[in-house]
Amino acid sequence: MKKILAILFAAIMFLGCETQQTIVKVPANVNLPRRARVIAQSCDTVSLFQTVIDLENNEIVILVYDEVMLRSVIRTGIITEPGAQAVLPSADAPKIDMRREEPATAASPAGR
Repeated sequence: MKKILAILFAAIMFLGCETQQTIVKVPANVNLPRRARVIAQSCDTVSLFQTVIDLENNEIVILVYDEVMLRSVIRTGIITEPGAQAVLPSADAPKIDMRREEPATAASPAGR
């Protein structure tokens, strides 16, 4: 009896641990940029916002993702030059810089 319960428990755990891959096809009515350059990324507790430049018409576009789904495409109407537009660092989820910075000393300009 204990063997049957252990096998049943293992089977339930195995079936409960399945993974799912989601592939989202963009609907035809969504005007998603085909070629884009990411210039900023931000997030809140449930959404990811990517600000990109649509390289076909140099327009700034905001892509909004909730969990793994593209929820909306906001075309701002702002035209910019892709080469002149700087990439903005993320303030809410910054990358960790792998370079080690030396601590400031009294003799260094940073320590003054």
